[in-house]
Amino acid sequence: SFCLTTLANSIDDLKQQKKDAEEKHTDIEEKLSTELDAICNLDAEIDECEKEIGKLEGKIEALNKSIKESENEIERLQKEYIEKEQLLRDRLVAIYMAGETTYLDVLLASEDLTSLISNYYMVQQLAEADNQLLESIESEEKKIQEIKTDLENEKAEIDAAKKEIEVKNNELKNKRASRQEKADNFLICQEISNVFSEYLFAILSRLCYTKFVYSKVS
Repeated sequence: SFCLTTLANSIDDLKQQKKDAEEKHTDIEEKLSTELDAICNLDAEIDECEKEIGKLEGKIEALNKSIKESENEIERLQKEYIEKEQLLRDRLVAIYMAGETTYLDVLLASEDLTSLISNYYMVQQLAEADNQLLESIESEEKKIQEIKTDLENEKAEIDAAKKEIEVKNNELKNKRASRQEKADNFLICQEISNVFSEYLFAILSRLCYTKFVYSKVS
C-alpha cells in the first residue's frame, strides 16, 4: 500500500541520513584527536623552549658574575703592576743619581777579599731582586692580558646567548599562538561533535519509531 511504501522510503532515507551523519561524526572525532595530539606536542615544545631560555638566562647570569670577578681581578693586578713598575722606576732613578753605579763598580770598589765576598753576595741579592721585580711585572702584565682576553670571550658569549634568547622568544611566541589556534579549533570541533551526537540520537529515535510503526501496519 501507499502508506507502507512511504514508511519504507522514510526508513531508507533515515538509514542514509544516519550513515552520512556517522561518517561526518567520525571525521570530526578524527579531527579532534589530531588537534589534541598537536596541542600536546606544542605543550611539550613550549615547555622545552622555556627550559632552554631559562638555561640561557642562567648562563648569562653566571657569565656576568664571572665578568665582574674578572674586572675586580684586573683592577687589583693593574694596581700591583703600577706599584711594581713605580718601584722599578725608583730603582733605576736611584742608580742613575748614584752616578750610574753598576754591579761591577760595586765589586771593583771592594777593599779586601772579605769586602769583595760581602759585596758579591749583596750584588747577587740586588740583581736577583731586580730580576724578580722585572719577572713579576712581566708576569702580571701577561696575566692582565689573559684575563682581558677571557673577559672579551665571555662578553661575546653573553651577546650570543642574548641573540639565542631572542630567537627562542620568537619561537616561543609562534608556538603559543599556534597552540591557541589549535585549542580554539579543538573547542569548535568539540561543539560540532556534540551537535552531531544530538543529531544522530534524533535520527536513531525517528528510525526506531518509524520501524515500529512500519511493523505495526505491515
